[in-house]
Amino acid sequence: MAPGLQAATKSGQKRMTRSRSYVVLVDFVMSGHHQAWLLQFARSFLNAGCGVHCLCPEPDWMVREIARVAPGAPFTAGFVGRPRLPRIPFPRLRNAAEALLRWRATARAIKSKPGLVFFAMFDGLFEFGVTPRLVDWLFPHPWAALYFHPGYERTKGNPRRPRSDSCLRARNCRAVAVLDHGAAEGLRRYLVSKPVIPFPDFIIPSEKSPSAPWIEEIRARAGDRSVVVSAGALTQRKGIATLLRLARRPDVTEFFFVFAGRFGRDTFTPEEQALWEEALARPPENCLLRFGKIETDSAFDQLIAASDIVYAAYHDFRHSSNLIGKAARFRRPIVVSRGYCMEEWVRRFSLGAVVEERNEEESLAALRALRREPDAPRDFEGYMREHSLERFEEQLGALLAAAE
Repeated sequence: MAPGLQAATKSGQKRMTRSRSYVVLVDFVMSGHHQAWLLQFARSFLNAGCGVHCLCPEPDWMVREIARVAPGAPFTAGFVGRPRLPRIPFPRLRNAAEALLRWRATARAIKSKPGLVFFAMFDGLFEFGVTPRLVDWLFPHPWAALYFHPGYERTKGNPRRPRSDSCLRARNCRAVAVLDHGAAEGLRRYLVSKPVIPFPDFIIPSEKSPSAPWIEEIRARAGDRSVVVSAGALTQRKGIATLLRLARRPDVTEFFFVFAGRFGRDTFTPEEQALWEEALARPPENCLLRFGKIETDSAFDQLIAASDIVYAAYHDFRHSSNLIGKAARFRRPIVVSRGYCMEEWVRRFSLGAVVEERNEEESLAALRALRREPDAPRDFEGYMREHSLERFEEQLGALLAAAE
């Protein structure tokens, strides 16, 4: 933490400076990666010399955590959450209504004029009909945002068609950050004069804890076989049905497959659901199926460390995934789908293999090639430097400078 930070007070938002160094940090969700990212944003803004007021669904938790890691920092927090909506049968209309209510709720929650409002996740704040003029009217403060999934830049949409993210052209928008570096140039062309700043998809090392028994079981059961892990939210989009079909083949004997995380049964086709139900009823000997939330970040890290190969051949996934960083941290090769951001990172740093999504034969060939060459040259260190916390704070400083 930067030296000279003044003491914080939980009710002291109005007492903070009204200069550019007063930042309001906003997120409407605290699940998944949101909590860790929001905390890191708060710490990094404090390190940059800013006073921070955080608006989120769990303000008391944020106050406690900042007091623990940065005692005396000029930090306060207040509540903002996802708005409640009546039943609206049209998804785009519902999305637009929710986005507008988020803008309005944030504006109402800000009691002192900030130097900058930073939305830790821009996704959820835009939709067709949420125009720049409307956002400027609802939200009179200067703002910037981290855009997780800039899908238009990856789908090569018709440049003459309206864009759902047009509110980035709002007068009060000062800068945009992106995790998908390949989308940055297209956004720059669209926004013309607004800075677009690539951010690293950084990894926060978890606190060490004893190994969970089920993770210790993996190596004992795998024996000489290579451990292939798919972890996180286990939905159809993660490509895990392809991996299960491979596990069931009699000619695939050199791998032990681990599926760990919350299982989204309803995301699969009826045929795929039947496949999973059979696997649950009679688990294949070469599989460990552990459905449910992985207990802690430390357990997730232990799972990646216990693997030999990480499988992330997602379906139609265009943007960045934190799983690449997890695999690189533990020097584990990763299998990803052809196309878009994940392929670009894997090829640039030689992190593993690229396959066609849903293609069993390509996936099997990639797994076997990675098993044959466990010591192949890979630039894990280069990737980790590009996505380090130090790089994150450098880019956050660039964003603050651009927002002036």
